[in-house]
Amino acid sequence: KSKIYILKDRKPNWNYFYEINVFTGSRKDSGTKSNAYINLFGENTHSKVRELKSENSNENKYLLKRSSVDTFIMSVEKSLGKLYMCRVFHDNSGDTQNEASWFLKHIIVTDLQTKEKFIFLCEKW
Repeated sequence: KSKIYILKDRKPNWNYFYEINVFTGSRKDSGTKSNAYINLFGENTHSKVRELKSENSNENKYLLKRSSVDTFIMSVEKSLGKLYMCRVFHDNSGDTQNEASWFLKHIIVTDLQTKEKFIFLCEKW
């Protein structure tokens, strides 16, 4: 059963929404326990760096596991415009190297107002 996570650092007056689907690889040790972040860049503006964590802290232990697709809702102040770049990074904070690394396959971002989809391929550790 899939679950949708609301990003934890939203502001009450941010009423423009994006759905972010994060696809973690299926290779051995592809999942991570590190803190992961995302930053979206559009023709109009860019988002702040946002942590890929749920506003419900009890759910965070289920995120970014091997072979998973995690769906997040990100709110922003206004439309970013057509997206041209997605920056994703993590802090290597897992307890072991296997828990710190992460194999990100790709990310699909959907503008929930226009229904336009943006696909960002990664296929990297």
